[in-house]
Amino acid sequence: MSFEIIRNDITKVKADVIVNSANPLPTFGAGTDAAIYHAAGEEALLAERKKIGVIEPGEAKETPAFGLDARYIIHTVGPDWIDGGHGEADTLRSCYRNTLALAKKLHAKSIAFPLISTGNYGYPKDLALQIALESFNTCLFTWPELKITLVVYDQSAFVLSQNVFGNLDAFIDENYVSEADAKFESSANFLSSAGQGRRAGRRTNQPESERRAKNARAGRIIENGVRPESASGQVLSSEEIQSPHLEPPQAPVIDRMEESVAFTELLRPDLLPVDEVTFQQMLLAKIDEEGWKDSDFYHAAGLTKQVFSKIRSSADYQPSRNTAIACALALHLSPAETDELLRKAGYALSPTSRFDLIIEYCIQQQVYNLFDVNAALYKWGEKQLRQN
Repeated sequence: MSFEIIRNDITKVKADVIVNSANPLPTFGAGTDAAIYHAAGEEALLAERKKIGVIEPGEAKETPAFGLDARYIIHTVGPDWIDGGHGEADTLRSCYRNTLALAKKLHAKSIAFPLISTGNYGYPKDLALQIALESFNTCLFTWPELKITLVVYDQSAFVLSQNVFGNLDAFIDENYVSEADAKFESSANFLSSAGQGRRAGRRTNQPESERRAKNARAGRIIENGVRPESASGQVLSSEEIQSPHLEPPQAPVIDRMEESVAFTELLRPDLLPVDEVTFQQMLLAKIDEEGWKDSDFYHAAGLTKQVFSKIRSSADYQPSRNTAIACALALHLSPAETDELLRKAGYALSPTSRFDLIIEYCIQQQVYNLFDVNAALYKWGEKQLRQN
């Protein structure tokens, strides 16, 4: 199964099935319902809809799609929100369950959903999203070939569960480091440590009096504000400090190979050295340890059968970064285990990437299924993990 969240008008989405959050009576009202009737052709669609009659809350019925770029429209009636104590959640789950079951009977390969009942019916958006994602996740193992698209009309209509993601914004704010800041800090730390190491070496092999004399000849100012001294211990005058015959300050000598390596690591913080155990070997060992069937694993990871076959048949398989992350999520790895698996593939999560921080947060909070993770990535405007 592939899953994606997009911001669009659902009438402009191409899919085998377009889902309509419908009026129970054979008429159309406002919002998504009205938009679908207008785009499909009001008279033709309404005539078909009248043949169905009343649709009860939670039920799903199909009509042709007429002017839409789809084969069918599935009409489902969501619950009116009262207070959450009148069976609203069960009815909403029935909408998704019955719609997906009907789509399967229609041999659909792709389906586009709105966020059912969040418009005029008033269902809280975060709770409605949670039920939608749970329903899609349940469908994952029974219908892995289906492509699901969740279509939201605007960003304000997309609200994450506060129980799960309530601290995500704060986590990103506290941990995010811009690439420019990271480069500056890493560069400063590298140069500082290189200089300190060499200066420390000179202090070890050089008497204090000689070091101070060399500082004086180089025209250096001692850090605590005391002026440099000559070899005899006399404080140098300004004229002596500025004298052209004095040796210029000597900057630390940095090995160019060390500098090259340091800045390569700085510019590509996600690439790290690996040891003899390969990504494939570690991954398959963990799959066996957890007792996964191959098909269950690659569906949970959002991988195609073809990609997983390549992983299983090649000991030196090099996954994409997203594939490695998706595998870690599917295995429900701890943060330390995730770091280890990614390192085997030559990657690491970086604080310079909001995408990486969202992944790190999800793993820390034990949010592992791709639907929830993609919802968080979408909310922050990051690319989602897709089937590959």
